Amino acid sequence: MGGRTHSLPLLTWPQARLVERMELERAALSKRIAMLPRYAHNRVALETRLRDLTARQIEVELEMKGKE
Repeated sequence: MGGRTHSLPLLTWPQARLVERMELERAALSKRIAMLPRYAHNRVALETRLRDLTARQIEVELEMKGKE
């Protein structure tokens, strides 16, 4: 069993896809944030969305670890 690779259980695949989508959305938000002036209202709103999304992603990843 030492050479076996680790794979996700079937029950965590939907969460894994969700995490992947969240990661893509986080990257897109980061790119948009980088193009805005530092104190722009839109930037602050996007940064808040990014923090919320990151927190949700961490929650989903912790749920996945609990199901393994």
